[in-house]
Amino acid sequence: MRLTHIKLSGFKSFVETTDIAIPSNLVGVVGPNGCGKSNIIDAVRWVLGESKASELRGESMQDVIFNGSTNRKPAGRCSVELVFDNADGRLQGQWSSYTEISIKRVLTRDGSSSYFINNQNVRRKDVYDVFLGTGLGSRGYAIIGQGMINRIIEAKPEEMRVYLEEVAGVSRYKERRRETENRLSDTHENLQRVEDIESELDKQIDKLNVQSEVASKYNLLTSEAQKMEHVFWFLKEANALSEQVSIKEKLASSSTELEKLMSNIQNIELEVENKRLAYQSISDSLREVQGEFYEANNTVTKLEAESKHLTDAKVRLNDQNKQIEEKLKQWNDQVSFLESELNKISQEIISKKDLVEEKKKSEISLSAGLPELESIAHKSSKSKDVQRSEIGKQEQKIAIIRQKIQDLDRNKSRLSSKLESLKKEKTNLEIPQSDGSVQLEEQINTLKTKYKKFETEYFDLEESLASAATKVNDTRTQADEDLKVYSQNSAKLQALKNLQNEIQSKGALEAWLRKNNLSNSKRLWQDLHIEPGWEVALESVLRERLVGVEVENLDDVKQYLASKPPARFSFYKKCKEFTEIKNNNFVSLFSKLKVYDQDLKNSLSRWLDGVYVIENLDLFDAEILKLNVGENLVSKNGHIVDPTGVLLYAPENEQAGILARQQEIENLEKLVKALKLQSDQSHEKLEEYLGESKKFQNLLNESRTELTKLTNQIHGLEINLNTQKSKLEQALMMNERLDRELNEAQTQINEVEKSLVSHESNLENDEQVLTKLKDKFRELQNESAQKYDEYNVLMKKVQTVRSEIREANLIISSLETRKTELERNKGIATKQIESLTIEKERLNNDLLGFDEGACESALQEALGLREQKSKHLNEIKISLDNVAFELKATDENRLRISHQIDPLRETITKLQLSEQAARIQAQQFSEKLEEAQVDRAQLKNELTELSAEWGKVTWLQAQIGNRHKQIEALGAVNLAALEELEQAKERKLFLVKQIDDLQEAIDTLEEAINKIDAETRELLSDTFEQANSHFADMFPKLFGGGEAKLRMIGDQILSSGIEVMAHPPGKRNTSIHLLSGGEKALTAIALVFALFKLNPAPFCLLDEVDAPLDDANTERYADLVSEMSKDIQFVFISHNKIAMQMAHQLIGVTQQEQGVSRIVAVDIDSAVKLVDS
Repeated sequence: MRLTHIKLSGFKSFVETTDIAIPSNLVGVVGPNGCGKSNIIDAVRWVLGESKASELRGESMQDVIFNGSTNRKPAGRCSVELVFDNADGRLQGQWSSYTEISIKRVLTRDGSSSYFINNQNVRRKDVYDVFLGTGLGSRGYAIIGQGMINRIIEAKPEEMRVYLEEVAGVSRYKERRRETENRLSDTHENLQRVEDIESELDKQIDKLNVQSEVASKYNLLTSEAQKMEHVFWFLKEANALSEQVSIKEKLASSSTELEKLMSNIQNIELEVENKRLAYQSISDSLREVQGEFYEANNTVTKLEAESKHLTDAKVRLNDQNKQIEEKLKQWNDQVSFLESELNKISQEIISKKDLVEEKKKSEISLSAGLPELESIAHKSSKSKDVQRSEIGKQEQKIAIIRQKIQDLDRNKSRLSSKLESLKKEKTNLEIPQSDGSVQLEEQINTLKTKYKKFETEYFDLEESLASAATKVNDTRTQADEDLKVYSQNSAKLQALKNLQNEIQSKGALEAWLRKNNLSNSKRLWQDLHIEPGWEVALESVLRERLVGVEVENLDDVKQYLASKPPARFSFYKKCKEFTEIKNNNFVSLFSKLKVYDQDLKNSLSRWLDGVYVIENLDLFDAEILKLNVGENLVSKNGHIVDPTGVLLYAPENEQAGILARQQEIENLEKLVKALKLQSDQSHEKLEEYLGESKKFQNLLNESRTELTKLTNQIHGLEINLNTQKSKLEQALMMNERLDRELNEAQTQINEVEKSLVSHESNLENDEQVLTKLKDKFRELQNESAQKYDEYNVLMKKVQTVRSEIREANLIISSLETRKTELERNKGIATKQIESLTIEKERLNNDLLGFDEGACESALQEALGLREQKSKHLNEIKISLDNVAFELKATDENRLRISHQIDPLRETITKLQLSEQAARIQAQQFSEKLEEAQVDRAQLKNELTELSAEWGKVTWLQAQIGNRHKQIEALGAVNLAALEELEQAKERKLFLVKQIDDLQEAIDTLEEAINKIDAETRELLSDTFEQANSHFADMFPKLFGGGEAKLRMIGDQILSSGIEVMAHPPGKRNTSIHLLSGGEKALTAIALVFALFKLNPAPFCLLDEVDAPLDDANTERYADLVSEMSKDIQFVFISHNKIAMQMAHQLIGVTQQEQGVSRIVAVDIDSAVKLVDS
């Protein structure tokens, strides 16, 4: 497994998206101090899950986001991605099948942190699990930052053990042990909760026993109260029906008296109507004569004004004639001046244009030679630049070849040493026999697949159950609200229907209609639909026509003339055709109607002809002036206005409001039907969602049980598998690595030898070529300078001529603009002269046309006509006042009788309301009895057998109140106590069984933990011995002698600390703390590399670990890193030139823009190959 790319964006100083390629096993990162090299190490540590800001050299995790610079704003997010080549399949688990693994972390300013593996969103723990046992954990040994070398070597014994555990791969076991402990803790908590639930259930059973006794008493009291309520409702219904009969008798008497008064007022209204017609006729004559008088008066006024106007106009025209003559003289002088100026400017323009033509010829002649000279100069310069580029390439090629020869000599000796070391290591390697781990893996994968399937189903069921519960609550609320709205509107509709039917069946005309077999005939209002708000207006205009009955022929009405009706009534015949005369100043009342029968529509158009609506009655005084003869206006509240007066509307009988009430009934019927459908649908949905919720709950319980069972099985198999595979995996990986590195080392030695011969041969040829290139460059440089001098001299002459042409063109443009302005002014002056000449001729003609004598004669004739019209107007006004006086007296008589009607109508209304209240009360108690399904006959018989108090309403009401008080005294009653008691007992049996299952699970988990501890102890002991051996071998290589070892502190290896003992050559120090800084660094490097030998991490990052080393130690350090790079991928940061030389690729970090890091990469091997080619 190899690191191939590090991709950064917005991380610390790497604000721009940066892709750092890691193409080989030995890559160096170089650059000046503060340029951002260590940010690369921080980025790798951060993406692997580091959560401590101090480990990333910051105070908070947001410090890793680019915070802005002088020229850049702060970034809103940062991301780091590591790309691994997993062709060897070293990663375990679900990602082992991928040949390339991408680990990515994204952080935003709001603190949101996300992890991705191969672009799949994962948890931090998933990233941590991927690198368990590889040394790349947050406390691993593969990433050595600044100062970490000292922290490793000076670490406490307990902290040192952590590194050993990471090498041994114990972190995997510890993670599984931690998960097992968590499960064990959860199981203990579950057991405690179940026992608590059992204890609470016992208390609940005792409580339910008490509640069941209270429920029995509650049922007895409720039964007694219910029987008393039935008797109470029965008696109240009978009393209400008796009261209703009494009120009806009083209502009939009052209605008869009202009909007499209505008959008298109708006769008076007929007389008022006749006098109103007479008044209207005289008013029309008055308006006609008044118009003639106004016309004669206007004629007199007009002639008087015209006479005065003639005198004033004559004086004004003479003054205007003098002004025009003065203006004519001024404009003629202006035209003469403009013509003189135009001649001068035209001559100057011709002179300048001749000069421009001469200069253009000169410019063309000079410019002809420019392109050729420019082309020659450019070609010469281009040849010089090409030659310079060739010289640079050749010099670079020679430098690369020389460097490559030096590197090849050094690499050859290093590779030979490495080859011998690998052969020796392979000879000593022992590979154990394989075991039955394949079968265990198959079992685990099968169970995991099954577990994921059940887990997905479980989460889906949880979401479905929550969704179903939400639906149940929302639907129940909606269903209750729908039922409430439906009940309210249904009750209102029934009340309106009852009132409408009652008014129709109990009016003053009902007896007369029944007598003439007309009571079942359809009335006119039943076929009418009017725009809301205009019902009263239509009733006011149509009056008794609204309740009229249709006849086929008007002769049929004669049979009813003999029996006079007690109130107004009408018959009508449908009209086949009628043409309406419209007044476009108003909206007709007929336009507010909607009628589907065309013949009936014609009849209504005839009756409503000339009737228009008025929205605002306060403006009627202005609107009546627009009315024609016979037209009037009606308001929404029924008041009628015409030019002669205002009729105020008031309801005259019980039929008033019938049209509005019918429209409200029709609207309510539609609404109630829709509400009933909506309520039924809501209750159906509620039942459906309740069933769905119960089904999901049962499935969820079954899925939870199956998941627990599978988890225990998988965990047991994984423990066995890891124990069997651990030793085999390490041995096979080590053997494979050794074979691969042996082949690579031999191949590299062969390539190095071939390259040395080739590069030394090419170096001499390249130096000869460089000398020839430099000679040719000097020749081209002299030639180019000469050509550019010739071109510049000619170009200066051309630019001088072009400047003179531009100046002349500017003067010509200015003169032409001036000429255009003068010509425009001359045209304006000419037009003014023509206009003034025409105006002068018109004034002279007007002065000749004045005739003052004819105007005076017409004035005297108009004065005589006005006097005649004034006398006729006064005579008509006297006649109109007489008719108005008679109309007022008759109308006062009508008002006197109307005042008698209003109190009587109020009395009838009160009686109707009282009767309606009694009827509604009887209906309410009847509905209660029907709802309770009470048998009235049986109840009546039971009353005869009961005591006399049962026939008293007040006694029953008091007894019912006492029963309810006794019920309230019982407090909260659990009516389902008996059923809940049985359920609680069944649940207790289930809990007892669950406690047994949990106890069994605890025993299993504790056994698994003991097994993990035993295997971990064995693995850690073996690892300690091997690490100690490698450390003892690695230390002398770096120091050139001396000895070092690891010592375990404590008896229990799982909790023991690890102490480092190191003795450089010639020293016998008692503590690691007595060593110098350089010695500590080399000791720490030896320890880290010893751990790598035992369990190589996928890669190793070293941040300036060579800083405290001198040149000799640095060389030994570099040799060791080069040797280990055959097995391990190294990325190191260094300022040391000796360390830089061992890199196959160098990555330069620069900050040309302050605060922003950028990458410059150099592949040393590729550069050498380029030189060789």
